[in-house]
Amino acid sequence: MTYREMPAPEWEEQHVPDAVSERLQQLSSDDVERILERAIGLQMDSTAPGRDSIDADALGRIADELGIDRQHLQQAMAEELVRIEEEDPGWLSRNLMPNFIAESRTVAAAPDRVRAVLDYWMTSNEGLRKHTGNMEGATWHKDGNPIVAIKTALKLSQGDGSLRSARSVSDSIKPLTVGNQVISVEADTSNLRQIAIGLLIASGVVGGAAAGISAGFDAGGFGLDNVAVGAGVAALAGGGVFLGFRMWAQKLRRGIARVADAVANPHLVQVAESVPRKLSKFFDQLRTIGEEFRRW
Repeated sequence: MTYREMPAPEWEEQHVPDAVSERLQQLSSDDVERILERAIGLQMDSTAPGRDSIDADALGRIADELGIDRQHLQQAMAEELVRIEEEDPGWLSRNLMPNFIAESRTVAAAPDRVRAVLDYWMTSNEGLRKHTGNMEGATWHKDGNPIVAIKTALKLSQGDGSLRSARSVSDSIKPLTVGNQVISVEADTSNLRQIAIGLLIASGVVGGAAAGISAGFDAGGFGLDNVAVGAGVAALAGGGVFLGFRMWAQKLRRGIARVADAVANPHLVQVAESVPRKLSKFFDQLRTIGEEFRRW
């Protein structure tokens, strides 16, 4: 009997390689993701021609079929809602100062409550003033009030004033589910990046000037020793710039995370202190400084 005369089930049973079944039982996470993406695409093409989107209910049903916890699905949806188009993580962004720093959190509260906590924290603890905004989002800038500057310098608030150095800080509140919002806070640090680049260039210029000055005092004229002097000065100045701005970027990241955590956990936000209490703290610090000065 030829293979054309053999019943189909028998033909398939005899000729399906064992390697294929083994392969299907040992799929990697990348394989699973690729297969599911293709299957969803085929399903959408077959049921609704031209449709290129899927709603939250359909995602929930798919997650249930795959045994994915709804909480994990909501977290993934939240991350997608506030996903920011990331800049190319170039050398300067990784090692010096990025153009922006952002954080996001899921908050179990009504939008008006989230907005109230966010506004309170920005004004009372970060020393910022609302420039534009509504319930869904706002843009903040440094508050130039001298009292705010003194309060920040004396650490009379829960913030450290780091966000006041950014060009601006923006926030957004997006609904995730009933009673749950996704908040994101982003600091525009492009101004600090420009300053850092300018100082690096200045370090090179200073190094070149140091090489020229050393050559002027060298009877033998310009040589490798003068180049070494210039390179050393440039490296010292540039290294200081790198260290300073890397520490600055880390401080800004902590500041953004502090805002996001405060809004996500409003019960941790302390009530603003009264003016007499703040003045008492101020005079206590002055007395402490005076006592330390007398000890010297």
